[in-house]
Amino acid sequence: MVIRVNNNLQSNDSKLSKSIFYTALIGDGIQYSRTPKMHMDEGAALGLEYRYDLIDTQNHTTGKQIEQLLEQAEASGYDGVNITHPFKKAVIPFLDTLSDAARAVQAVNTVLFKDSKRFGHNTDYWGFAEAFKQHMAEVNCNKVLLLGAGGAGAAVANALIDYKVDHLMIYDKNPQSSQDLADKLRTRVDNNKISIVTDLEHALSKPDGIINATPIGMASHPGTPIPTKYLRSTHWVVDIIYFPLETEFLAAAKAIGCKVMDGSDMAVSQAVRAFELFTGLKPDKNRMRATFDAFKG
Repeated sequence: MVIRVNNNLQSNDSKLSKSIFYTALIGDGIQYSRTPKMHMDEGAALGLEYRYDLIDTQNHTTGKQIEQLLEQAEASGYDGVNITHPFKKAVIPFLDTLSDAARAVQAVNTVLFKDSKRFGHNTDYWGFAEAFKQHMAEVNCNKVLLLGAGGAGAAVANALIDYKVDHLMIYDKNPQSSQDLADKLRTRVDNNKISIVTDLEHALSKPDGIINATPIGMASHPGTPIPTKYLRSTHWVVDIIYFPLETEFLAAAKAIGCKVMDGSDMAVSQAVRAFELFTGLKPDKNRMRATFDAFKG
């Protein structure tokens, strides 16, 4: 069952005459994010006064929980916020309505504030699906190993199921997270199409491809999600992280000849969808991609 992305939970018609937008990204260790510049440059290109702030729990709001951060953003007059690690699942209890994709994935990366209500969306699902179809259409997907069962992992997993991956193997350092995601996916597909990995070393000999949906590899979370000695040249490798664009994990995979995909197209695609949700206006994806590629910090 393909998830139908419902962008009509709230009407954006009233926003079409609006020219000032205040948005933000809430997350941990997000100072290298390219999202603010993509949004603000696109807003300027469309003649908008568009502000996009970083609400970084690592550097500015240590100890504040997502409920408080949402309350403060809403009270401060933001039109909406993007949500990233580690709040994509934690934010759900504090929202009024979920889009179809957010409900299916049980993770939210975009929250709109309107009429004293909070509307939760998931643009990661669409962003990953678009990027994967564009760059990995020819790869073998008999068995795929997903690293990370958090909010981003859930979006990736659902996109892979809809992509008709034959068998999805799920690994998370928190076994309960793996179990929870597997249970949700099994409501959509046959039980035998989903498995939980407990012996990672043994499992790494089985998949055609490996996808990193953990934060390990980000500038603020350096390292690799698995020991790179287990990579084989026959693997294809995807890392949804985009800061840095080439993670240590991707560099190691590329060095031994793996087909690889970085997180850039997913980042741009999910930003395009979020911009449209925030403003009610259709952005230029190519222009947003150019801004992403030109980003210097």
